[in-house]
Amino acid sequence: LAGQIEEAEEARRRAALVKEGDELMKKAETALGSGEVEAARELVRQATSEYEKAGADKQRELKALAGQIEEAEEARRRAALVKEGDELMKKAETALGSGEVEAARELVRQATSEYEKAGADKQRELKALA
Repeated sequence: LAGQIEEAEEARRRAALVKEGDELMKKAETALGSGEVEAARELVRQATSEYEKAGADKQRELKALAGQIEEAEEARRRAALVKEGDELMKKAETALGSGEVEAARELVRQATSEYEKAGADKQRELKALA
């Protein structure tokens, strides 16, 4: 009987850990949906810890959410590159308007580089300035 009680307590402890992990995963999904990528990553790390303590195999779910986090980070990185390219293009337009052709050309080259890093197709904007 004592062994059964211990087994029941252990099962209850594991179930509580899995439940906590599940709640952390839900919070991570919510954070990711709100664009809080770093918070989502931390919540997944915490959920992983809870699942490991419980001996639960949730690798598929963890990997799926980790993949979504990576995609969100990549999208954010690309958006920042495009924004930088857009800012450089504005500077190039200003330089061209002031007759600074070489400076404008260099700014367009830099903007092109940022767009290429982002995988963005900005050829129409680049040709318009050229």
